[in-house]
Amino acid sequence: MSPIAEQDYFWMNTPYPSETALAHYNAIFAKWTSCKGSEYGWTSFGDLSGNESKFIHRQIKYWVNARNNQAVTLQLQYKSQGAVYRNVPDNDRQFVVVLRHKTPNAKAFLKEVGVECGMAPNSSLNTDSQQRAAASRQMLRAG
Repeated sequence: MSPIAEQDYFWMNTPYPSETALAHYNAIFAKWTSCKGSEYGWTSFGDLSGNESKFIHRQIKYWVNARNNQAVTLQLQYKSQGAVYRNVPDNDRQFVVVLRHKTPNAKAFLKEVGVECGMAPNSSLNTDSQQRAAASRQMLRAG
């Protein structure tokens, strides 16, 4: 089965670096596995493609469901006129894009574009801290 994609998008008038939409989708996908791409947090770059040059501020977030058959990509983006670097966009218009991919192996699908998906849903605990916590609980039970 080839991946099937669905897309929704909207604009919000909210000053940079608003993460209101990110907080909303973090809550919706709280039980899904959070994934990490090559970009973290807000990034910015000049874009000379197309007819008009522009400067982009964006943030991208990824999730995969527990069955590993759906992946969601959220992109928050501000676009300014001209490709010259700037710390903040020249407007408060945030473009929000949500992509949902249905595919037999969502983690492998995202890995093809450099996105790594962990094992636990939105967990900030790494394996070492999980092992230390388990060892502490075991010591408490034994003592």
